[in-house]
Amino acid sequence: LVMGDTASAGDFFERAIDCDSTYGQAWSNLGALFVQNGDTASAYGCYKKAKLYLPFDTSLDDKLKMFSLWEKGDIRGMAELYERNRDFLDAARLYESLAAEFPDSIAFLSNAALLYQKAGDYAKAESLLVIAISLFPNNAILHNNLAGIYFFERKYELAGAEYERAISLDPGNPAIEKNYRFFKERTDAR
Repeated sequence: LVMGDTASAGDFFERAIDCDSTYGQAWSNLGALFVQNGDTASAYGCYKKAKLYLPFDTSLDDKLKMFSLWEKGDIRGMAELYERNRDFLDAARLYESLAAEFPDSIAFLSNAALLYQKAGDYAKAESLLVIAISLFPNNAILHNNLAGIYFFERKYELAGAEYERAISLDPGNPAIEKNYRFFKERTDAR
């Protein structure tokens, strides 16, 4: 599995389950393989079996809750659960899918961008914020967030321009002013 041979790993776990259908860890590992391969329904079934045989394994509780939310179609709830568990990349992907489904919602694009930033994928965060700004050009917070991304990417001229744009759109916003002061303190010393 570590080597990326999911087919062999799947065969191994299925053989283990054939030998002992109460082998909860094999059910859990098979569920993880199904998740990796995008077979959500099969993964959910495996995790249910795993929990049956591993009732005290609390790591399965969040997985089952996640799939319960998936079954209900509650993608936002799934994203929030991922975020609470500090799985920023999966949370970002879910918010991004919500943004595609609801293109008029600024919150989904913005949340996805911030979570990609937390996951360390600044290029993806930047691209989503650029899209969000093209849809909502007068939103100061989006410009502020993009400035922060540019700062992390060491694109200081772009960061300064975005902070200035944010301030011009929402003069007196204390959060934007604080971020801009922080930016100036760090870049003026250069």
